[in-house]
Amino acid sequence: MGFFDAVRDNFQEFVFSLTTNDRYASSNSPYVSSSNQNSSQQNFMANNNQSTASVNSNNVIYTPGLRSRTIIGEVPLNDFVNGLPPAPPIQEIWERLENFFDENYVELYDNLSDPATAADLNELENDLNCTLPLDIRESWQIHDGQERPGKPTGVIMGLTLLDIESIVEEYGVWQTAAKRINHQKYLYDQKKTRIIAPPKPGINFVAHQHSIPEGSIQPTYVHPGWIPLAKDFSGNNIAVDLAPGPKGKWGQIIVFGHDFDTKFVISSSWSDFLNKVVTEYENDEYLLDERDGESEIWYKTKDGRILSYLDALKNKALAPYRRQQQQQQQQKGFRRP
Repeated sequence: MGFFDAVRDNFQEFVFSLTTNDRYASSNSPYVSSSNQNSSQQNFMANNNQSTASVNSNNVIYTPGLRSRTIIGEVPLNDFVNGLPPAPPIQEIWERLENFFDENYVELYDNLSDPATAADLNELENDLNCTLPLDIRESWQIHDGQERPGKPTGVIMGLTLLDIESIVEEYGVWQTAAKRINHQKYLYDQKKTRIIAPPKPGINFVAHQHSIPEGSIQPTYVHPGWIPLAKDFSGNNIAVDLAPGPKGKWGQIIVFGHDFDTKFVISSSWSDFLNKVVTEYENDEYLLDERDGESEIWYKTKDGRILSYLDALKNKALAPYRRQQQQQQQQKGFRRP
C-alpha cells in the first residue's frame, strides 16, 4: 500500500467514525449497516469524486444463529431450567440495573457505554469465529460494556463489564496463554517419554482441571469456546461457554481463570445471570466501600460477611454439594452400629 492509499484509508476511517454509530466494526467491514455505510462512504466519495456503485455489494444482514449452521448439533433455546422459567427480557433487566445505578451510584451509571450496533456484533462473531447467544447480542446492543478507562468500580458487583474491543483483547490474551500451556505440555510429554530429564513438578497442572457441576465444562485450563464478558483484573473472567462439557448447556455462564482450576457454572444464560445480579442489588446484598476518593462494590452475604463477587459465586455454586455432604453425614450418624 502506497503513502497516498494509506492517507486515503485513514481519512475514510476518520469520516466513518464521525458518521456511524458502530463502535467496533470498521468502514470496510461487510457487516456495516447499509445506512451507516452509505452515509460515510458517500461523504468520503463526494470529497474524492469517486463512484459509490459497489459500496453495498458485500453487505451481510445478520440472522440470529446464522453462523451456527456450520456447527454440528443444535443450539438450545432459552427454555425452562431445573423447572424454573427463563429470565425476564434483557431490556427489562437493564432498565432495573440502570434505575439502581442512577439512584445509588450515578458515577457508575454514567460509565455505561453507548449501545453496540448489529454490525459491531457481527464483526465480533466473525473475528472470534463464534455464534453468540441472542440475549448477549441484545445486552451489548443496550450497553457495550463500560467505558475505558473507567474510574468507577465494575458494573457486575465490582467486576468490569467488557466492551467489544476489550472482549477481543481479553480473548487474545487467553488464546496466547493456551498456546504457551500447550507448548509446555508438549515439552513435558517429550521429557516424560524420552526420559531426557525428570519433568518439573506442577507443569502438567492441566490434568487437574475440573468443573462444578461435574462434566458441565470441558476439563481444560482455557478453551477457544469461552468468550470473556467480565473480568476482575487479577486473571479471572466471567464468560459465556460455547463449547460445554457433556453435561453442560450451550450458552451457559461460567467462571474461569488464574484462580480457578475448578471451573464453575454460575448461570444457564447471560439474561439469567444479569437477573440474579440486579436482584442481589435490589435486595441490598452489596456494600459500596468509599475510601480515599475511590469507590468499590463488594458482595455482602445475608449474615453480613463481605466477599469478592467471584468468591460469592463460587460459594453459591458449591452450596448444593455442601448441603448434600451434610445430609449424607447426618444419615450416617443416624445409622445403628
